[in-house]
Amino acid sequence: MTGSGKTGLLTVMVEEAIGAGVPVLVVDVKGDLPNLLLAFPSFDASAVTPWAEASRTPSDGRSTEAIADEIAGERREGLLAWGVDETALAAWHARTAVRVLTPGSTAGEPVHLLSSLERRSSRWDHDVESARATLSASISLVLRLLGRDPDPAKSREHVLLSVLAERRLVMGESARGRDRRRG
Repeated sequence: MTGSGKTGLLTVMVEEAIGAGVPVLVVDVKGDLPNLLLAFPSFDASAVTPWAEASRTPSDGRSTEAIADEIAGERREGLLAWGVDETALAAWHARTAVRVLTPGSTAGEPVHLLSSLERRSSRWDHDVESARATLSASISLVLRLLGRDPDPAKSREHVLLSVLAERRLVMGESARGRDRRRG
């Protein structure tokens, strides 16, 4: 049910797991967890300054720095009330690497689900079997999306696309033309 605290519970669980050194992979389709990126290593207001402008109301005449100071002060008070001091913040930040991957968007780290079709991988130079397997999986995905047979052993479309794509990639070409590394 909306408002029951699922996201809050999940956020605490993720934070606790990360704090304990447990690697965490979260698929967040609603976009609630990127706030984990706001786990700054100190109480310094300069860390929140880039986000201060977004919290300004139309009638707020304060400077961005004044808003950042207020946000940082509230953050400091809240964390200290929970027993989290600056030393604990710095330690958590030092052992944590939060990445937000955003397929189809540049809001975080963009993910290209079909990158093996889009551009040449260096694997074609040293691990052709792995590169070929990745290419085959991408072609199967495209064929599945198109409602065609994705089986590499049975599908004529898969065989044709694989041969054409591999030939292009082995020659050093990306989907947009020649790869700059290879001339």
